[in-house]
Amino acid sequence: LKPLGMRHSYVAAALKNGSTTSIGYVEGKETHDKTLRDIAAGGLNTTAADLARFVQMALSDGHPVLSPATFAEMLRHQNADAPLATEGDSRGLGWRLGTFRNLATAEHGGTLDTFSSQLTILPQQKIGVVVLTNSSNNEALERIAEKVLEQAVAVKTGTPLPKQNETERPTESEWTAAQKQALTGSYATAVGYLKIFEKGKHLRVQIAGKTLNLILLSDGTIRIQYKLLGVWPVSMGNLDNVQFSLQRQAGHTLLTTERKGSYRNRIFGEKIEPIHYPAAWHARTGVYRPVNADPMLSKMITDTRLVEEDGLLLLKSDNGNIQPLVPVSDNEAVTQSIRAGETVAFNDALGEMIFGSVRYRRQQE
Repeated sequence: LKPLGMRHSYVAAALKNGSTTSIGYVEGKETHDKTLRDIAAGGLNTTAADLARFVQMALSDGHPVLSPATFAEMLRHQNADAPLATEGDSRGLGWRLGTFRNLATAEHGGTLDTFSSQLTILPQQKIGVVVLTNSSNNEALERIAEKVLEQAVAVKTGTPLPKQNETERPTESEWTAAQKQALTGSYATAVGYLKIFEKGKHLRVQIAGKTLNLILLSDGTIRIQYKLLGVWPVSMGNLDNVQFSLQRQAGHTLLTTERKGSYRNRIFGEKIEPIHYPAAWHARTGVYRPVNADPMLSKMITDTRLVEEDGLLLLKSDNGNIQPLVPVSDNEAVTQSIRAGETVAFNDALGEMIFGSVRYRRQQE
């Protein structure tokens, strides 16, 4: 940080108190972020101006802290041979590689409970953008970054990017029996457990405590739709532009996402099947209440229920978060996710569960 002049940046498990420190928000209310367990994931506390200095380094091939050869290696596709790598999940060293409007990009984003960030560079055009928000709702984050990139390319090159063809939007189609059969089931996703099921002629999805419609489009992709009281379609903001696809890859059934015009085209989730687990886990089902959560985060860390459903072990929190579990021993399990799974440990003698940095105690029902 020092060689780049990032004087207002530091690595720590929590923000320092000070007049220049932002306050985070959740659903429009001031909220203090919890202390990080893993400083490497989200521990860089910085400013937009300091990150701009980092961008200058990246657009100068690593100068003055890295050699051009080292920085070029950072932007080289490192996981090309990975079985489940997709175009949108191409990785460099510390960078996610992709394209935006057919221009090569390298980017790195971050999200905590009360803060979000996006740093994107166009290496060939020598353009970069940094967007920081004091909210975990990053609906506008990507839109702002993309609009800035569009305008920066136009200013630097003197040629605006071609407008996207809005006349070729796919239309709604009817589901076939084979399509519905392929999609129905349980999925481990980036945002928790997801279940797709049939209802009449339609497909619906349950996720994060909500039931949404799945709409098949004429180009074979899928979008989600929410109807108020099951009748009136309601905009879902940024998700209105997200389209899903079902893919088979290396023996896995994957849900991938793409937002039209975006550089994001990534694996969202993987279909999971019922599992066999040790008998000890059947006796642990019930409600668990947090006993050591930070009081400022009490609304975010809620009672959690361990249930058996559809041949799976699920952790269901009152805040709508659902995580499928895979036991790895008689008293430990990991959450199923396309990301690295969290460990969940049980102490039957104390009737307790530890999930993340929080200790829960089983409640009598």
